[in-house]
Amino acid sequence: MLKIIIIFCCIQVGVFSCLIAQSIDLVYISEVQYNLKSETNWCHLLRIDAACQIGERGCMELAINSIYKTRSKRIINDWQAFSNIEEENLLCGIAILGYTHCLGHSRLFIGVRNLNEDYFISQNMSFFTNSSCGIFPSLSQNYPIANYPLSGFCVDYKLEKENWILKSSLYNGMAYNGWQSDNHPFIINLNRDGIFGITEANYEIKNGSYYGGFAIHYLPTGNRDEKQIVRPISKMKFCWWGYMDQCLWKTDKQELNLLLQYAENFSRESICKKYMASGMAWSAYSAQNKLHQVGVISSFAKFKYGNEIACELTYRYCYNKNLCLQPTIHLIKNNEALHKIFLFRISYEVNWKRK
Repeated sequence: MLKIIIIFCCIQVGVFSCLIAQSIDLVYISEVQYNLKSETNWCHLLRIDAACQIGERGCMELAINSIYKTRSKRIINDWQAFSNIEEENLLCGIAILGYTHCLGHSRLFIGVRNLNEDYFISQNMSFFTNSSCGIFPSLSQNYPIANYPLSGFCVDYKLEKENWILKSSLYNGMAYNGWQSDNHPFIINLNRDGIFGITEANYEIKNGSYYGGFAIHYLPTGNRDEKQIVRPISKMKFCWWGYMDQCLWKTDKQELNLLLQYAENFSRESICKKYMASGMAWSAYSAQNKLHQVGVISSFAKFKYGNEIACELTYRYCYNKNLCLQPTIHLIKNNEALHKIFLFRISYEVNWKRK
């Protein structure tokens, strides 16, 4: 199955690059999971990004994900999902397909998109493997939104000026990743799916990055929810969050950062009502210019069926700009048990630009 995925995606890369693509990025991640009870899983993610410039201000973008894992059932029953790449097998899912137009300090995108492309992004958060270091569970667990590997039709706007970046998007209220007539990411059905709006403001300076945002999900009267139950009244759910990356110490080749995260959802029906986390991330370049990164983070998530505490200790060694190795240890405590996970990840990246 993995061979089929790789062959299929390589064909797409070749066709797209020959026809229109001016730049292509390929990222392959392979991850082995072990839960200390002789249970293992082997997960793979192949992502391909391609872009074609249209005039001076326009750009067509395409990104696809291919996912494969050897074990259909997850090796532990955690709620935040300790691996941010593990999902159901997917031969070819669209992450981005649309047009971006730039005008001054603004960028406007129209098409199919995934929230992970724009929100909850910081250099040190993306270093960790737990899914909560992407989109917080107070958002991802409560809405059927365009969270990896799902995508949805959206209008996305960004304004960058000096130290500020303002991001705002409107999505179809439910996301998809299939290729059937009733399950594909191009669906726009506000009557049935409602609408999802998200806004985030980023302030970045030399020694820190600070983020804050909110999201609203609205479902009209008489709709059916994800379990096909008719709702007698319309529903609006609100969530807000804030997080920061603060540099505590920095030299020419070393850097130590503090991470703080907090999010809350005010809906009574929320699956995850509150999330908070704190951590540290250290990075250094060796004399051979090899990158070493060490990070530790601890998170608390309040779910309607209990609380979960997750701790992650991870180390990443980048042999060069293309190849990285990352062993990780997870300790996760919830109502089910105390879970101990060892994870080893290899990632390889290739970048190509047409001359």
